[in-house]
Amino acid sequence: MAQQMPKTIIELVTEKSNKLLRLREPKPGDPPVDPPVTEEEREALFKEAEALAALATRAIIEGRFSLAWRQYMSQFVYQADATISAKQLSRLLADDGTITDDAMNRRRAYLLGNAICGGPSPDQGAMLDFGVDGIDNNI
Repeated sequence: MAQQMPKTIIELVTEKSNKLLRLREPKPGDPPVDPPVTEEEREALFKEAEALAALATRAIIEGRFSLAWRQYMSQFVYQADATISAKQLSRLLADDGTITDDAMNRRRAYLLGNAICGGPSPDQGAMLDFGVDGIDNNI
């Protein structure tokens, strides 16, 4: 059996973003969502988006050293490999020596800020991955 490659932070962020983007209502000319979103799935995704937005809001309000920040960021680490997940979480918590790196701080801010939209935003669904490219650099 082939060993699965660890997922990067941006891959995990993009997966969650794509999942939540299923909430978006197609605009005229957009291809239909495949597979179509059921009402049950829409309700579950809406609740997930709202919970994500609430946790991101708490993380922003309570700050980088808070439990809310750790909980929020922990969802974007590769759980199947403790070594990889520790490095990724360290990056997301800015415990890896990147606290003064403006580009990394901006990526972390985007990751938090993009979640605030939640379910009821006009386009519905969080574009979590916008502005986060490069978060995995050198880890």
